[in-house]
Amino acid sequence: MSVRFKTLPVAGLVFLLAGCLHDSGGLERLGYGGLTSQGVVTAANGETLATGAWQGTASGEAANGLPSAVIQHSDGTLSGKPFPIELAEMLNASLAAVQFGTADNDISAMGVSHSFNTTINGSCGGSATMSYTVSSDMTSFTGSSVYNGYCEQGVVMNGSMSFTMNMDTMETVMTMAPLEMTVCGETMTVDGTMTMSTLGGLSTVTNMLFKQGDSGKVYRLENYTVSVTPGSGFQDMSLSGRYYDPDIGYVELTTPTPIRINDTDMWPSSGVLRIDGAASHAILTFNSATDYFYSIDEGNDGYEVSNVTGTWPAGAGCAM
Repeated sequence: MSVRFKTLPVAGLVFLLAGCLHDSGGLERLGYGGLTSQGVVTAANGETLATGAWQGTASGEAANGLPSAVIQHSDGTLSGKPFPIELAEMLNASLAAVQFGTADNDISAMGVSHSFNTTINGSCGGSATMSYTVSSDMTSFTGSSVYNGYCEQGVVMNGSMSFTMNMDTMETVMTMAPLEMTVCGETMTVDGTMTMSTLGGLSTVTNMLFKQGDSGKVYRLENYTVSVTPGSGFQDMSLSGRYYDPDIGYVELTTPTPIRINDTDMWPSSGVLRIDGAASHAILTFNSATDYFYSIDEGNDGYEVSNVTGTWPAGAGCAM
């Protein structure tokens, strides 16, 4: 893998990711043509599979030596969180930015549904056209958005998204159809559905295809579930579901020990992630916020063919 995906900071976004399927925005829908059988975890692929499964993005290594699973923000900082959680947090922040009850978004009349259409110009170019409807009892709203070179914080977005949100259950279902995000000259395309719940903590269930950069490879997440339990100064995360590498097949994810990320760190400081392949598995142990340890058992016979300590990278930034 020759690129890594860089994602965007949430500050300053106005309804950016609030967006069931309408216009694809002119982008071609993704299709998964890779292996669909359970893959075999080996000493050669175990580390990239484990780190890719943890981040929920492409496995492999970028040209500059960083794992391509690393998500880099446009300000140069790295995120050790799974990409679906990053995406969900950005969505949550953008929804929170919507100001109802203004002159343009007056929903003061109860018992009547309200529909709105608006076009937002990006601070660094492009526009986003948005339509959404608030239910008559104001307990739910649905909407869609089409992005045309919409640019905020140096991130250019094209494509479309749609959503349905239930205010009683605090659950949002969003469909990317697809959505393309480009920053620092590198692009990631996502196509699929995510269900996000913010009741009693943040959790996401993702069924999505994604393609990074120019590799042409399409990866897949199936019932990829991340549950976040907030604590005092930290977040604990548990993962489950399937992660598909097109050249290897799928692995099953479990979290024997919750994975903890301190609020002041980019990377997890403790926890264990296990990925199970066909008669094989890998265990990724987070030692500290700077390094991790992984072991590979190619035959599920208790004989570990690889025990290696790896170091998480630091952000190098990019020219904006």
